[in-house]
Parts: sequence; structure tokens; C-alpha cells
Amino acid sequence: MKKKVQVNKGYNAFTLQVGGNPNCTKILDNNGRLLRSSLAKEPHYLTHICESGNYEYEVETDGEILDIKLEKLELRPALFSVTPSNLDDVYANTEWYDITEESNKLDYIKPALIDYFSNLSFQIRGQLVPEYKLQNAVLGVYDEKTLASYRATIQRFRDEFYRIKEAIESAKTLEELKSVKADFPTEIIPAK
Repeated sequence: MKKKVQVNKGYNAFTLQVGGNPNCTKILDNNGRLLRSSLAKEPHYLTHICESGNYEYEVETDGEILDIKLEKLELRPALFSVTPSNLDDVYANTEWYDITEESNKLDYIKPALIDYFSNLSFQIRGQLVPEYKLQNAVLGVYDEKTLASYRATIQRFRDEFYRIKEAIESAKTLEELKSVKADFPTEIIPAK
């Protein structure tokens, strides 16, 4: 069974309901180029996100096409491994779908960058004050001077993380985001 699918402006996807006993279902562009296929051998649904500017498709299946539903999906960019050193690549190479404004793109990058710095903070803090030392501190193993040093060190990590978070949240441009640098402690802070 073959069927043409015309996706009207305002929609960015369509879902097929395939019934019968299909072995193969294909979605092709209007030039016959295979875009997507399904080898499900039982009735199923198949969703296709339309390519920008392409609104005519052909569907082929050896099953039955029971229904075609046009949809407007809210497509969110998938961001992987956002770090301060790869912000240009993330910004340039992410599939942004309908997001065109820089400020809207930054709204997706900012939380990922905050997570990066949070993880970095815990990683570096764990090298200076490992978990077993924190547990020993809770058990009262250390003297007051050592506890005060650990408190001061951990507080410095917290303060620095929240400074970074504030800088990221207030950034208005990619350049401002790239200028955010961490200054976490590299040694235990002596008690005062």
C-alpha cells in the first residue's frame, strides 16, 4: 500500500497507524529518497519529524495504513557534554529546530553548563575532602581546627559554585557564557 502525505504549514510531524501484518514500512521524501523505515511485524505507530522545507512524503507498507495524523510537536534540542571549552561547537552544531533567537538557545545551554560546574565542584571537592573524611567529621573523629578547615573549604566551594551559577544565569550572549571561569579551591583552606 502506498499513500502520499501532505504536511501543511503549521505542522512539523506526522504519525502513521500501521495495521495488518506489516513486514516493512517506509517513509520517503518526494524524490523517492528513503528517510525512515520500520521492520515491526505487528500493528504499530510510526512518527516522522519533517525536514525543514519538505512537506510532501510518500509512505509504503505491506501492511495497512489505518490513519495518518498531522502533528505540531514541541521539539527540544538535545545537548550532550556541554563544557566551557565546547560552547562554540554546541551552539553551532545543535539541531535547534524552530529556535532562532540567541537568548532562547542560551536558555537551553545554561542549565547544562550549570550542571557541568556543579559536577566539577563535587569532583574537585572530593579530591580535597573525600567522602570518608566527611563521614569521619560527622563521627567526631577530627579536632575542631580540622573541622573548621573542612567547613571553610566546603563553604568556599559553595560560594564559588553560586557565583558561577549567577554569572551563567545572567549571561545574555554566548560570549558572556564563555567568559565564565571557575576558581574552586585547590587546597584545604586553613581555619581562622
